[in-house]
Amino acid sequence: MFANLLRLFAVFFVAVNLIGCTAEEKDIVAWGSTKEYDDFLWEDFIPDTLTRTIAFEFNKDARRYGSAVTLGVFKRSDNGKFVPVDPAELEIFVNGAKQENIRITPDMDSVKVGFVLGRAAEAKGHHWYFRAIDMGGMDRINDIEVADLRSDDAVLSEIVVVKKHIWNPVALVLFWVLIVLLALLLLWFGMGRNQVYPKFRGGSIVVEYGNFYKVLRIGGCKQVVCTKGGTKQESALSQLFTGKVLYMKDSTGPWVSDVVFSPSSRKRIRLRYKTADFTADSNLLSKGEVYNLKSISDGTEIKLTIQ
Repeated sequence: MFANLLRLFAVFFVAVNLIGCTAEEKDIVAWGSTKEYDDFLWEDFIPDTLTRTIAFEFNKDARRYGSAVTLGVFKRSDNGKFVPVDPAELEIFVNGAKQENIRITPDMDSVKVGFVLGRAAEAKGHHWYFRAIDMGGMDRINDIEVADLRSDDAVLSEIVVVKKHIWNPVALVLFWVLIVLLALLLLWFGMGRNQVYPKFRGGSIVVEYGNFYKVLRIGGCKQVVCTKGGTKQESALSQLFTGKVLYMKDSTGPWVSDVVFSPSSRKRIRLRYKTADFTADSNLLSKGEVYNLKSISDGTEIKLTIQ
């Protein structure tokens, strides 16, 4: 009969420390690690191909008679028996072509064996095994007799393949974008909004001129605008992010141009107007005080009581 395959798995072990093997455990092959994620939006999962090169030699008799060996990939079932790994868990590629098993012929010095883990393969470390399915007339492989290779527990090599389930890259980016946006929103509503758009903490402004009398409750507003024209319609989103503007409209009043009240400090209010249209006792109004604002065009006196 034929002698043997002198080297069937010469390049099988890489990164031995990845699987915790000692130097004496060279029959355990760290085949590699792959990651899987769920399809999401436009990003579909494309599995990796974990490729290793198997180098070997046939002796002269094996080459002369065209002997070949077929290897299969097996796993242990729950009862400890060796069963072939389901194609839904593992696809095997030999020199780039999908194959059911690994067939090695004497005209090959080496083959590239690729593993593609399917959706059915669990996210964990898989311990699989190379076993001889067809000896092709050989009487031994790697100094293992054919009788031993046919036993129920015979394996040529143990393979460790690690599969991890991770976030879809698009989903992960969107997740962190949402986290950042949430943090910014919390920062804005917690601190930033009141710094950029301060609000009146409470109180009121009493506006009087002629027969007109109006009490403006200003608590929670970012501005109070006395106007003769139409008010600007604020969106709910604008009010949420920047605050509410309170409009006091009097189409027959002395408001040649808008007069704006805004917070200056906790107890003071800033008064803004066009100096060509109005004059005032002060531009900073304090609580508990009364101020006069005068329309230059018609001389109307406007009394402002800050409460």
